[in-house]
Amino acid sequence: PSLFSPHAKPYPDEDASCDGTSATRHLVLGTDFITDVALVSLRVAPPLGLRPGTYPTQVALRTVSEVLAKAACQMLEIEPGEVLAEFRPALTRDSAGRDGLEAEVFLYDTLPGGAGFCALAAKETMRLFELALQLLRGCPEQCDSSCYRCLRSFKNKIEHAALDRHVGVELLEHLLSGETPSFSQERLNAATTTLLHDLQRQAEPGELFAREVPVTSVAGHTVRVPLVATTPSGRRIAVVIAAPLVDEQQVGGDALQELGNAFSAVVVVNELVVRGNLPAATLAVRDAMAEM
Repeated sequence: PSLFSPHAKPYPDEDASCDGTSATRHLVLGTDFITDVALVSLRVAPPLGLRPGTYPTQVALRTVSEVLAKAACQMLEIEPGEVLAEFRPALTRDSAGRDGLEAEVFLYDTLPGGAGFCALAAKETMRLFELALQLLRGCPEQCDSSCYRCLRSFKNKIEHAALDRHVGVELLEHLLSGETPSFSQERLNAATTTLLHDLQRQAEPGELFAREVPVTSVAGHTVRVPLVATTPSGRRIAVVIAAPLVDEQQVGGDALQELGNAFSAVVVVNELVVRGNLPAATLAVRDAMAEM
């Protein structure tokens, strides 16, 4: 609102005051930087997805961009930072980019005019991706998400919160094998425990929360539900922690199909949401309980 009222200009001018009537919207400032670029298209298949604008997608693509740039520098035996990377939704004629089935990562030489490094890296794409996966798996600290020995550096300090080597491993394994990889069970268990403790802390009289509840599935075998919430009226809600890149709607549908009528509802919470925005994860469960 202060832009649309009289205010001092943030730069020297003969008239130091702005009357606020000429504010410009949707203005993007940029510059041309001529260099060598290698564009890589990443296509995923359900149940994984890279929906544009979502936090899990940002974490996955930012992580993969950083590790591919690092892998390219190591593979070409050049100084770190001589190749960098960015990402964007796939700009294709079909709707794959919009639907979260395709994204693009582009590596570029930081030397103006280009030094040919990206062109060399593009000739050995499989080796580049395999080395990137090795770097993520082989963190010397075996860190929980990222550290200065695997992904972090001073140059990417503003992106540290969006770097997660486990999410990067999930995406790269899928890209290299075509299969749906299993996410870190340790991380899923930790997220379940964190959510359980927060729900118990805010529990109302008559509400109960339990972990690893055995339930007989539709097929007749025993399934352990990670987290079960029980309302004062006795209705039970199954809470499932989903891997970061897995489609939450499909996870919820599969759980309902397997559990049948054992629960009144199934709430699917993304693991990254629990880690990064615990109040939102707790609110999703409590809202479901309030509807019962």
